[in-house]
Amino acid sequence: MTIASPALRLRATSAPAALPDVEQPAYVREKVTVGVVHLGPGAFHRAHQAFYFDRILAKDPRWGICAVSLKSPGVRDALEPQDGLYTLAQLDRDTTFRLVGSIVEVLVAPEDPPAVFARMASPQTRMVTLTVTEKGYCLSAEGGLDESHPDIVHDLANPGSPVSAIGYLVEGLRRRFVSGLAPFAVVACDNLTDNGWRLKAAVTAFAAKRDSQLAAWIQAEGRFPRTMVDSITPATDSALRDRVRLATGLEDAWPIQREAFTQWVIEDCLGTDAPDFADAGVTLTDDV
Repeated sequence: MTIASPALRLRATSAPAALPDVEQPAYVREKVTVGVVHLGPGAFHRAHQAFYFDRILAKDPRWGICAVSLKSPGVRDALEPQDGLYTLAQLDRDTTFRLVGSIVEVLVAPEDPPAVFARMASPQTRMVTLTVTEKGYCLSAEGGLDESHPDIVHDLANPGSPVSAIGYLVEGLRRRFVSGLAPFAVVACDNLTDNGWRLKAAVTAFAAKRDSQLAAWIQAEGRFPRTMVDSITPATDSALRDRVRLATGLEDAWPIQREAFTQWVIEDCLGTDAPDFADAGVTLTDDV
């Protein structure tokens, strides 16, 4: 009786051994540099924004992602042994499988805040994106910054070790302000009405509690486009892992699945140093 050999674990060295129908990254990952910091790299981010940046990297290697988990190390623990690679199953009449390579670094913020700030303050970083759910914006019932929120209270008292997305954004922007760098663009990717505008107001209000000049700089120079995102992303389960192993020939600790339809709409205010979103299938518009 012959026993089948276990599948190879997905990683940079094993990815070329994937079965022929599996789509591979259309770029040399060793040439990719980090241009995006993403806060909250859950399933939706990896099925959606990371997929679009994977397309962008085929023509422009400056837009690799540093994924930052604000709480749990789960994503880091799954993806770090895989060199950031994972499988995206696109569910349609005929399901297709794609290896996504746009995440080139994963950090766990509570374990190493200075590493997160170093990425945010790097001249190569030109964008910070977020999928932190509506709660992660720490807004009041009226829609402004909730200054009584425990995370906001903590972050104002401990700016070097924040726990909220707002705290990380403001400290990252402050370091760029002090260094004379332009602010990174902040792209909220949670479906919240006027998400970019509301996030800018919250970030500016938080910054004003620390430094009025910093707040004025963010208000004048900061780019916070409104966005809309859409794609159904079912949870990863053992059935998906088994299906991916059979379809790719590789063992993936955390594959992702979503419907074939996906949409990303961004307010067209990012300027000339933005990635070529339109070429990757993103809709840019004056009226989200």
